[in-house]
Amino acid sequence: MTTGVTAFARAWASALDAADYVPALPSTRSALVTALAERVAAALSAEHVDPRTGHRIGADLVATGYASPEALGRTITVMYTRSGAPAARVSALAEAVVAGFVAAVHDRALDAQEAVRVAAMTAQARAEQALRAGEARFREFATHDALTGLPNRTLFTQRLNERLAAGGGGSRVGMCCLDLDRFAAVNDSLGHRVGDRLLVAAADRLRRLTANAGHLVARFDSDQFAILVEETTCAEDAAKVADRALSVLAEPFYLDGTELPLTASAGVVEREAHGADSAELIRTAQIALHWAKADGRARWRLFDPERGAREAARYRLSAAIPAGLRHGEFTLHYQPLVGLADGRLVGVEALARWQHGALGLLDAGAFIGLAEDTGLIVPLSTHLLNRACRQAALWQRLVPDPPYVSVNLAPRHLHDPGLVGCVAEVLDRSGLDPHRLHLEITERAAIDTTGPTTAALSALAELGVRIAIDDFGVGYSNLACLRALPVHGLKLDSTFNDRPSPERAARDDAFLAAAVALGHTLGLAVTAEGIETHAQARRMRAAGCDIGQGWYHGFPAPAAELTRRTQDTAASRLAVRARSRRLDESSVVRACNTDRTVVRSWLMRGTLHMVPSGDLRWLTALLGPSVVSAGRRRREQLGLAEKVCARALAALPEVLGDGPLSRAELVDRLVARKVAVEPAGQAPAHLVLFAAASGLICRGPDRDGEPSYVLVDDWLGTAPAEDPPDPMGELARRYLAAFGPAGAADFAHWAGIGLGPARRAIRSIAGDFVEVTLDGEPAWATSVSTVDAAAPEVRLLAAFDTYLLGYRSRARYLDERFARRINAGGGWLHPAVLVDGRITGTWRQERRPDGIVVTVEPFGRQPRGFADALAGEVADLGRFQGTPARPSRRK
Repeated sequence: MTTGVTAFARAWASALDAADYVPALPSTRSALVTALAERVAAALSAEHVDPRTGHRIGADLVATGYASPEALGRTITVMYTRSGAPAARVSALAEAVVAGFVAAVHDRALDAQEAVRVAAMTAQARAEQALRAGEARFREFATHDALTGLPNRTLFTQRLNERLAAGGGGSRVGMCCLDLDRFAAVNDSLGHRVGDRLLVAAADRLRRLTANAGHLVARFDSDQFAILVEETTCAEDAAKVADRALSVLAEPFYLDGTELPLTASAGVVEREAHGADSAELIRTAQIALHWAKADGRARWRLFDPERGAREAARYRLSAAIPAGLRHGEFTLHYQPLVGLADGRLVGVEALARWQHGALGLLDAGAFIGLAEDTGLIVPLSTHLLNRACRQAALWQRLVPDPPYVSVNLAPRHLHDPGLVGCVAEVLDRSGLDPHRLHLEITERAAIDTTGPTTAALSALAELGVRIAIDDFGVGYSNLACLRALPVHGLKLDSTFNDRPSPERAARDDAFLAAAVALGHTLGLAVTAEGIETHAQARRMRAAGCDIGQGWYHGFPAPAAELTRRTQDTAASRLAVRARSRRLDESSVVRACNTDRTVVRSWLMRGTLHMVPSGDLRWLTALLGPSVVSAGRRRREQLGLAEKVCARALAALPEVLGDGPLSRAELVDRLVARKVAVEPAGQAPAHLVLFAAASGLICRGPDRDGEPSYVLVDDWLGTAPAEDPPDPMGELARRYLAAFGPAGAADFAHWAGIGLGPARRAIRSIAGDFVEVTLDGEPAWATSVSTVDAAAPEVRLLAAFDTYLLGYRSRARYLDERFARRINAGGGWLHPAVLVDGRITGTWRQERRPDGIVVTVEPFGRQPRGFADALAGEVADLGRFQGTPARPSRRK
């Protein structure tokens, strides 16, 4: 109680005694007056003091109960009157009370103001201190991980930006992005509390590892960490940090006596600090981390820009799949399935193709995996299944014994609950007999022999659809799978065709025989995949395989080409174009020391010709494009070419042997015997093999006491010219014969010439090129004998090497299809450079970031003006690079 209130209480008590105003006994008077004084003082201290009118009764005084609500706002004059007490004495008492209270209230107000001021200052200081502490806690929370205490992504990025801004003078920086392998399994099996403790322990190890080196370690999110290596000299510095971090984390963790093994993967990026971007560095490090995960975990990977570009291209390609489906860009090519016993076409496999607007025709390997990753494989497979069944139904209506169509079924599609209904609807809509639809599943998909997989396959089998296991022999299939699943066929993987060494030949043959016997024992048809040569076809047939598939029997082709093939019969294929004669198949089989299957496989690859041994024109037609002449400018060379052909013809029985030989082998043997070299003093006539013009040759039946020869070649449909044909004209004719009169741009890329010469070649030939029929079989014919498509001094002839024209997808497809169809296993040669009819070197064309570069490699010394003439000729092909000093004769 303050001094003023105490004095006020005493004065009030004295005034009451003097006025004989005793409201209570003396023993309680002091306590009563004191309590009353305190309450009044508290109420009055809140009132405004007006010296002229005194204290007015306010709300606080009314609230104490010493004033009524009606007295609110009135001046204190009388607080209480007792009956019989003179009003004047009470009023004087009140005035005395008030007068004594004014000084006390004034002092009390001053004390209160000071207390308030001190309290306000104290509160402000405390508030500022709390604010600073809150800001510090907020900064800690914003820049550090709450669980591990490590810097977070925000602080890491800030430090990285500071390092990049300070970089200069060739300084370099690196970073590692780490992720704990299979950490989700820890949370799922042991709980998040254990997972959090494991994260804290891993963070402590990384903190101790980087403390001495001064590297910044941060936790990005979940189980991902990052290490900033601020000073590096090369990528190896950052890689060493990542390797040490992985080693530290690979040591076992012990929590509550339990050992917890752990591994991590890391992505590393290192580059020059100047000009680098922090977001790009983090992004590339995380891309490299994804590579490490994809490559098997528990390893680090350094970011490779080329791999990054490939991954980006894959993403763009996968993003274009939905639009490709909407626009109908996905189509099918069909590869023949041939009966190995009789060579008859029994079926086709439907292979997906994408006619991409910018990239051209893409094989299935370029996009099927992407469709599986993006979840679009089911709609894509459904679309292709529809197309395949419609095409097979068309063949079913066209020919009496149509081939079946085999469609690959993706594992995800196999597990789709709507698969059976979809297949039934497609069959019903297309009208295809169910047994002419074969569905191929992989061994991995066939492992699940219980549940939905078996139920779906059984339902499909009940519809009449045939089921085959694809790529059998390299996966996880076992006898239990074959016994449990309704399988009708096995397709042996192409690796059964590989024979690494002669020492393992017997073992490989035993494995092949066992696989075939297993299939036959179970009543399954056995198909051999990947047959590319005659020897492989013969081996698979000897092993007992029922069906063959591969390049040897036919390349994947559009439906129109397969339609023509399905309409052909063995009889029509025995028609002979040369001189309208027909071969006796039996005599060819005997003369060629082979069997009917081989002869019929020849017929599928080309046209069978029988020619007498004494006629020089057929050999000129076979080797004519290979005998280089000077054209009209040096006619003396033409006689030399005929001499070469005559010498080749004389040596042919010895060269040929038992045969058959490919055209490449024939030319190699002729060159080895120096048939193509004239006596000393005469200019040599060089033999040049066009890779796109290969064929087979073997001994044929004797006629009139003289041997004949059998040729398998698509390019002898017309009588040979008296003179060796113009090379570029021959090239143009072969292009038209393979693909019809197509655009000049495609021919230019296909042939490796400029667009101007290509247009002239097409204009010179296409008008006279017509389709005719010889002995019931279609053939191309033309009345044009020569075409001036390029300057006679310098001609560039393309031999379609693997890297040539690789930058045009469509051109590459045409190249490979044409070369494989005609070459039939022959060798490859580089494109040849001809000057005045002589082979003077090879050339190649490459596409580089700065343009197309044509490189020439000469054979020996070149004639005067060679480089200038060559540079002018290739002006529209690309930038001329020049001629190296030493020749190259690579094949």
